[in-house]
Amino acid sequence: YQPEGGDLSLAIEVVLQPGSQSFTEAEIGEISKRIIAAAEKLYRRIVAMSPGYYGARVGLGRALIRKGKFAEAQVQLEAAISIDPMEDTAWVSLSDLFVKSNRLPEAEEAARRATELNPRAAQAWNNLGVALARQGRSLEGLAAIDKAIAINTAYAIAHLNRGNVMAQLGRLEDAKKEYLKALQLDPELNIGANLLGGLIWNPEGHFGVDVSFKYRIEDIANPGDTGSWTVGGGVTGSWEKDL
Repeated sequence: YQPEGGDLSLAIEVVLQPGSQSFTEAEIGEISKRIIAAAEKLYRRIVAMSPGYYGARVGLGRALIRKGKFAEAQVQLEAAISIDPMEDTAWVSLSDLFVKSNRLPEAEEAARRATELNPRAAQAWNNLGVALARQGRSLEGLAAIDKAIAINTAYAIAHLNRGNVMAQLGRLEDAKKEYLKALQLDPELNIGANLLGGLIWNPEGHFGVDVSFKYRIEDIANPGDTGSWTVGGGVTGSWEKDL
């Protein structure tokens, strides 16, 4: 356990196995909520123990973004930046927060700062591209998203956003190609018929889910501290102390 630095060893792993179980959209949503809630709980405990832990602040901020708690997430991410202003990950997450809350000039500023600190931060370039395109600067946005894809050619969301910009520019065939590429890279993406001109991806929804949480923080929990839940339909999850 390194309270003032180092990588936070908290992993959330989801394993999908085709054909083992069928779940409704509501059940899948409930699984996702439980995963995020568990991550938030663990990160809060770590931050309470070590307020100067950069990785925990960023992790908590990301979990809060996923829950739509943007104001609280911003507090955590800005706290992380104050701890280490030269590390790019908090800036990337802050740009994501601003994009999601439609604070586009702020998203642009945070994303640019992240790219300055780490020119290989694909998510920062993607977020910058989205922020620019949504402000009507489509060509600038396209250039930024292209940088994200150049860094990570398998970046499905960047291809999706590139398709959105192509559609914005009226290049509908190019947009469709990007949407299809995004689906090829990540079949779980939800792309509507209005974007694909009638082509809809309909996942079968037959899969099994195994969710586990493990962390290597010696003092975060009492010996043997564990937790588990059952969502229904054969879905179970657990977390345990990994000494």
